[in-house]
Amino acid sequence: MRNILLLILLIAIPHLSDAQEFIKINGNKINRLDKKDRKQGEWIYFNLDATVSLSCVYKDDKIISPVTFFDNKDTAFVIYPKTDTITLFEVYQNKQKYLGAVEHKDQQQMINLEESVQADTSLLNLIMHYLNFSSKPVYFFSQSNFGLEVASRMTGSQIYHSREITAILEINASGKVVKVIFPTDKNKLTFVEEEGLARIYKEMPRWQPAFSKTTAVDAEIVVKHSHNSRWQKY
Repeated sequence: MRNILLLILLIAIPHLSDAQEFIKINGNKINRLDKKDRKQGEWIYFNLDATVSLSCVYKDDKIISPVTFFDNKDTAFVIYPKTDTITLFEVYQNKQKYLGAVEHKDQQQMINLEESVQADTSLLNLIMHYLNFSSKPVYFFSQSNFGLEVASRMTGSQIYHSREITAILEINASGKVVKVIFPTDKNKLTFVEEEGLARIYKEMPRWQPAFSKTTAVDAEIVVKHSHNSRWQKY
């Protein structure tokens, strides 16, 4: 089932529900949160261009499967859950798969590859890229335009502000906006406008959380948008 779902994601643009609890793709529910906002089941992380970045399986907010990274629809790196002081991985380069392990000792990492592999700089750089992988929060898993969504919700409210708006959003590891800050040197908003915008940000479909190495993390992100424009920046 997991491979079939990934294949669907890689060859088609998914139709996503507006639900906060999960994302629905061709009848399959992924990226689920339970009532305690813990990540459960199959999760797919996306790049800004809506292509698949990585996949994993959660139970009670803990990753219980290998983390698989993708590059241009192809598997690029697979890292397995850490056991004692060893983390196993697979790395793909030029259509070749190489097996390796990271030994964790005295706060240092030692990379070991198969004896038959003569690692060059490009392969080692690729391995280090994924071992230290990080990504910023992405609005609604890159399936919707943040600026347009805010503008549409502002149109239906009593808020109207034609100038550029800059906000700092604190997004937790579940993808929920938990705090909104409007820098006074960047905005000229009334208290009512700030409260209304903060409520809009928090009620919008959730974000894809930031990801660091092999786990989702809390993060801050600066967003800029304008009520009467079709652009966004973050």
